Amino acid sequence: YLHPKRTVLLYCYSLETVELFDTSNVTNMGYMFYECTNLKEVPLFDTSSVTEMGYMFWGCIALRAVPQFDTSSVTGFGFNSMFHDCHSLTEVPALDTSGASRFDSTFAYCYSLAEGPQIDTSSATNINNMFFSCFALKSIPKYDFSGVINANSAFRNCKSLAEVPQLDFSSATSMSLT
Repeated sequence: YLHPKRTVLLYCYSLETVELFDTSNVTNMGYMFYECTNLKEVPLFDTSSVTEMGYMFWGCIALRAVPQFDTSSVTGFGFNSMFHDCHSLTEVPALDTSGASRFDSTFAYCYSLAEGPQIDTSSATNINNMFFSCFALKSIPKYDFSGVINANSAFRNCKSLAEVPQLDFSSATSMSLT
């Protein structure tokens, strides 16, 4: 991961919007908007070369939506905690997550997220805390969790979750609360 102290917009508490700038050569956007607590929207950046987006919007509590980024190059740990603590996020567009194996805390504390986004989880091995405390989450699509080993607290505190399709956890070895 890119260390948080080396990012461009880290802790920009007053930042509400961002103008489009050239990101065509960027491969790592991890921590890019970390704790930008007043950020409400971002433009559609060129993310076609990005392999890492972990912690990108962590703590962006005012962020309501994101555009449909090209996430086809993101791999491995690339989505860990990407939207963690995005309290105002109401929806996430379909993202190509087919190359990612870790979704730990990807949507944790997204209090306003009502539906699980359409994402490819066929390569997922860890979904620990994936939707932890998503209080408004009412439904999720039929995710492919057949390769998931760790699913600890994946849907813990999802108090509004009323509809869950049949999910395949046949490879899971850990599904505890921790």
